[in-house]
Amino acid sequence: MHPAEPAFVLPRAAMQGRGLTVKLLVLSLVVLLPFQWLKLADAGGFALKLPYAVPLMAMAGVAVHPRLRAGLLGWFRESWPWFVPYLFYILLILPAYYGSIAQGSPVRQGFFAVGAAAFGAAVAMLRDPTAAMRAAGFLGVAGFVLVTEFLGRQIDTSWAEAIGHFFGGDLNFVIYAFLRKVFNVAGDPDDNLAILASEKNAVSASLFVALAMFRAGTRRRLDLWGMAAMVPMLGLMVILNTRSVLLPLALGLMLVGLIQMRQVPATDRPLRALLLVLAGVAAVGGLIALLNTDPLYGMLNARFSLGDSSSASRVEQQAWAMAHIEEAILLGNGYMQIDEHPVHNLFLGAFLHGGILPFLLVVTFYLAVLVQWLRFLARIFLTPSFWHLPLRVEWVAMLPLLPLIRVWLVGDSGHPSLAEWTALALFFGFCAANRRAWLTAAMQANKGV
Repeated sequence: MHPAEPAFVLPRAAMQGRGLTVKLLVLSLVVLLPFQWLKLADAGGFALKLPYAVPLMAMAGVAVHPRLRAGLLGWFRESWPWFVPYLFYILLILPAYYGSIAQGSPVRQGFFAVGAAAFGAAVAMLRDPTAAMRAAGFLGVAGFVLVTEFLGRQIDTSWAEAIGHFFGGDLNFVIYAFLRKVFNVAGDPDDNLAILASEKNAVSASLFVALAMFRAGTRRRLDLWGMAAMVPMLGLMVILNTRSVLLPLALGLMLVGLIQMRQVPATDRPLRALLLVLAGVAAVGGLIALLNTDPLYGMLNARFSLGDSSSASRVEQQAWAMAHIEEAILLGNGYMQIDEHPVHNLFLGAFLHGGILPFLLVVTFYLAVLVQWLRFLARIFLTPSFWHLPLRVEWVAMLPLLPLIRVWLVGDSGHPSLAEWTALALFFGFCAANRRAWLTAAMQANKGV
């Protein structure tokens, strides 16, 4: 990084951009992200959902606003090693999906990719994202709870009833008798399956992003308010019980703990001791609560023992996909399903449907994200002074875990959902904004010499 690098040398007109508009754009997507079950329109097999309006506005903003175009250059500088291979992957799988029941999937991925770049451009130009991220994360979670509670009351149910059934070990009630019915209140009331219960997985992934942004949006080293508000947020994600989100959440919280312990000065022993006590009390309290609730413990144990029908179907999918991959290694088989379900793995899906070249492109995409994330972590531990943004870096660092883990496990052939694309856009947007802040500090230091 050098002060002369052109990616962040902005014209005067760009520096006079509307900062409030950019903040509202960023805040809107995080707030609306949990509402992917609200569909606005259908177009050629592509469902336009409520949160999709924000990437569309971001694209329009990049087209007309010089500040956002400058931000796009900064975001692309950080993202091109993984972004370009994935764009080529999308182009290559278009013929494989054409005419199939999932022909809208590559179009949706293209929309997500371009939208993420435009959204990332807005993030890259945020001067002080602290308040916007704090508000976005809180409103995203609170908004989802309040809206679903309001809709639930229309059909004589509520979150209180759902939580009661959850602690009684009845996850099916939460998913099918509560969430699916609530989702469909806003859809077709005559079709109870118009909006599937699996939409709760997208909600759970969205709440992961909202939680990370809520906790990142503070300058305080000891964020007691954030810690208190995080408890019901985590509880909500446990109730939604999406394993492909709870796994990166658990790993992310451990990562956050490690980074925070690294940030506490060795001489500040009272604060270090307080963090350890709080973490220990939370862990022991949670364990006691689970062990003292037999139905809940039994349900969670069944879900996470990986011995249920969902886990068995994943193993069956992998064996089936590998057998068909061997039949058409070079060009793939075109889009295929097993038992009316796509392969829940990005790498197997790419190889199965498109052949070896799409497979190599998604491997390149994945490794590029992984390497850049590991480099980011290395800098946190080795040279923590590199971080210039007024955000808690440990919560920013957990964002890439969502796409890095979910592409191995989710439907739609493992393709990243809007939540995963938003996590990538935010993470690399913050990296671009941090680079700009570093260059600004370096130039000011040079002037002072």
